Amino acid sequence: MESNIKNIISDPKFPEMLRAARIKAGLSLADLSKMIDYIVSRQAIAKYEKGIMRPSEEVLKKIMQVIDIKMTPFEPGSAYTHDSLDDSIEKEVLVNACRPIIHLSELKSNARYCISFDNSEDIKESEEISNKNLHFYSSLEKRKKWFKKSFKEAKKDIVLRNETNLNHKQLLAIELIISEKMQNYIYLENLLNRELKFNWQYLMLDLYNELKFNPVYASEILRKLWKLGYEPIYNLLGLLEEKGIKVFSLELPFDFNSISGRYKGYPFIVVNSRLSAEKVRFNAAKELAFILVGFNNQEINEVNLDKFAISFLLPKKVLKDYLIPVGRKIAVGELNEIKMRYGISIIDFMKYALDINLITERRYRSFRELVLEKTWQLNEPADNIAKEYPFRFDRLLNYSVATGIFSMEKAASIANTSLDEFKTKIGVIF
Repeated sequence: MESNIKNIISDPKFPEMLRAARIKAGLSLADLSKMIDYIVSRQAIAKYEKGIMRPSEEVLKKIMQVIDIKMTPFEPGSAYTHDSLDDSIEKEVLVNACRPIIHLSELKSNARYCISFDNSEDIKESEEISNKNLHFYSSLEKRKKWFKKSFKEAKKDIVLRNETNLNHKQLLAIELIISEKMQNYIYLENLLNRELKFNWQYLMLDLYNELKFNPVYASEILRKLWKLGYEPIYNLLGLLEEKGIKVFSLELPFDFNSISGRYKGYPFIVVNSRLSAEKVRFNAAKELAFILVGFNNQEINEVNLDKFAISFLLPKKVLKDYLIPVGRKIAVGELNEIKMRYGISIIDFMKYALDINLITERRYRSFRELVLEKTWQLNEPADNIAKEYPFRFDRLLNYSVATGIFSMEKAASIANTSLDEFKTKIGVIF
């Protein structure tokens, strides 16, 4: 405790940490002075927050009995190590000897299987399992080795998923941009005590096998776990942010669709802001699949990743209700309605409808002829879907400025933008 008090006092970010903690507690300077029995005045506390003075250890102990001052593990631009963070990957996945690896069909039965990383046993049974399910776990030794390798790799600053169409220089550019953005993002979250962590336990579900063999079912299970039902996902990027995935919408000087990866164990998705709204949503859903299998996607083909993305955005049951009976004629207005409600390209979901036998080959040929005739491959109808943008980082930064935790200059620096641009974006504070 004594060393922690000293570390907090000597932390260069202490003034901001103190002000942030006081504001989050809803206390004025006078309130805080009163709650610590006036051992220092409100003027003294104001000087602490401005960095003019530092409190004594006794004073800080008293203050910390009233408000929670959270030490920031790093500040933007500073060097830090993975150990200064929470080691969430290893603590949540590797350190515990027993973690559930559940085949998706077993979610209701609560059958649990455990991988041991600390002894020679590859699998332990905590409950009876039937022989019919054993084949799902025939590659557990391979899976165990992959988990160890994958999470060891996660200790690198930044790891991008493989199998991209980008060259080495383009990947390096993204790594540099995202490293800076992620560092500032995590700093801001920690300062405000607003960190959202991605649940890496999803890796323990057997999504890898389902994405490999039955991607539609995998999307249905994820919708169930996230309590999405069959309703449209009106703000996919916002949903991903709520689940602890950092999302960035970038306009880069080269063409790309999307990419995902980990930064110090934190998952992120980067989408191309130049693309249409439906393409951004599709690409983000596809990158979600990469995250859910821990980027271990070598044996999952592109078609199945596409099917997961489409069926996650547009559930099979919904599409079936629109298109049955199979073989009937379809009005363009029906397709426009599906696109507008579920935010997905007509060309994409019609190909998907053919793949899952909701339309006939003949009907699909008629559709393709219409696409060529109307040049929909260049400009689909119903193209007024609102674009989505990730807002969480901006929301936290705006809060910091509005409450006086950051100056405009400091916030502009963290946002990596000019002061004038930031002032225009944040608008009037009243």
